[in-house]
Amino acid sequence: MAKTLSKSKTLNIRKSVIVAGLAAVFAVSAVIAQPVFANNAAVSEQTTDYAQNLVDGISSQLVPQRVGAMGVTITGRLPRIAMQQGFEEQIRILNTRFLTQFDDFLDAHRTRASRLEYSFEVSVSGEAFDEIGQFVSVIITMRAVGANTTEAAATTVINAQTFEAVSLSDIHPNALQLISNRLVESAQAQPRLHNSNFNGINSNHPFYLENDSIVIPFASGAFTIAHRNVRTVTFPMAAFQHELIPLNHIMTLPPEQYNVVLVNLARGLRDFGYTTTLPSPATQTVNILQNGMLISSVTLGENSYFYRDAEAARSLELAPRLHPEIANRVMVPMSFFRDIMGMATTVTPQGVLISVFNQALIPTDGQNQNEIGLTDGQTTLSE
Repeated sequence: MAKTLSKSKTLNIRKSVIVAGLAAVFAVSAVIAQPVFANNAAVSEQTTDYAQNLVDGISSQLVPQRVGAMGVTITGRLPRIAMQQGFEEQIRILNTRFLTQFDDFLDAHRTRASRLEYSFEVSVSGEAFDEIGQFVSVIITMRAVGANTTEAAATTVINAQTFEAVSLSDIHPNALQLISNRLVESAQAQPRLHNSNFNGINSNHPFYLENDSIVIPFASGAFTIAHRNVRTVTFPMAAFQHELIPLNHIMTLPPEQYNVVLVNLARGLRDFGYTTTLPSPATQTVNILQNGMLISSVTLGENSYFYRDAEAARSLELAPRLHPEIANRVMVPMSFFRDIMGMATTVTPQGVLISVFNQALIPTDGQNQNEIGLTDGQTTLSE
């Protein structure tokens, strides 16, 4: 468990206010006098120095007044990182990025808003991320006030040791794929409650790290549940499960057979709590079970795959087949785990990395900070 820093090691709070929580990203004020930092942030002692150094170097500056803003009132502050020896170019890139985020929102709303408001917060990642690095997230909240008020967040997650911005894929190779899949699944499960235009997130979608979780923010109306706008969806790192399927359980077919990567079906599912039957002598069908319940099935030689909740079977690159040298080893395309089982997959030099997220999504509505839990097709609101 992460420990709270002693007073001497606490992140330096200079004329700041305390971050209230996840949904506070969207609590915008017209002008913030100083940057907002997380007080008494819980970070591991061994990586404190990097985060402390970076946070200490972040100050606030008044938003620039752009020529051609067409009478729009622009208020608030933006972050700026002080130069440090040896990292001048990286810091210049980060400061330019903050200004670009400011300008992009301005350009998108200058003709429709009477006032633009900017503020920012900083959060530090927790121990769950320590194996890959210590990260500081800078979240710029932007609000366009007009006939229709719009709120959005622009984020930059910084490796505190290298001063470089990182992506979701840098956090984990399967993070973007898995998070996007889970968001789409929840939207498809309740189409009446969601924005019908939502089809997942891409590599440009904002994210930030707070304590031991990945947080995905949404602009107003981008991902709607019932009558509430979902402002953030939280993915705790503890709910991710990753398994590496070693090379001896994988086959890559030659180019004339589409370069398809085949994975041992039983080995790919075993560590996620699934069991598989041997091929039926009569039908050549293999059943996939979880806690004794039929989840899916494949039939050797038939390019037809189904999942329990699917309306119809799907075809993939190839039909399931037996391994040419190992008896009863059923091989399926790697896409089976992604497109049929809802997992995320990446080919690595060591094998195929398969990931799942084992928890209901935790969105917040951004108004009264209630959490909206999605479980088994039900939407519940916890006060």
